[in-house]
Amino acid sequence: MTGMKISPLADYPRFAPLIAQWHFGEWGHLYPGGTVDGWLDHIRTRIHVDRIPMTVVALDDRDEPIGAAALIEHDMETQPELSPWLGGLYVILTARRRGVASALIRHLMGCAADFGIRDLYLYTNSAEALYRKLDWRLLSREPYMGQEVALMTTRPSNRPLELPVAFGARSSAKA
Repeated sequence: MTGMKISPLADYPRFAPLIAQWHFGEWGHLYPGGTVDGWLDHIRTRIHVDRIPMTVVALDDRDEPIGAAALIEHDMETQPELSPWLGGLYVILTARRRGVASALIRHLMGCAADFGIRDLYLYTNSAEALYRKLDWRLLSREPYMGQEVALMTTRPSNRPLELPVAFGARSSAKA
């Protein structure tokens, strides 16, 4: 693969079922009784281009989906006062460590800046170093859904808007 683009899921709604499968496979165990169809219903509520909640999809040079991420109102039940959030970041195994996650994060930070968002939040249990490289800072470490997570924040409105990096750049994978 030599290139990629990031587009709103609204432009590619046919990929919503695949993204639901990715998310269910990665995080479904955290939601007993959940189903792929339930995840799909949830993802369909995030198909906007001009407001939160919105999902974007990374596409390879053949327009095949290789990753996705979202801007959402809330993502941690224990932190209802914090909003909005970057969440649902997922990159397929064969596209990891190629800059896809970084490009998705940068793209959504640009969208957040365009929306006038001052503070953006996320939590991760596996990609803290990736986010630190992209100017996110640690707010706290706390238990959440049976694991310790890093609660992080950034100020997207203080950053210049950046174009996604070339697909060949090196980065970490998923959050």
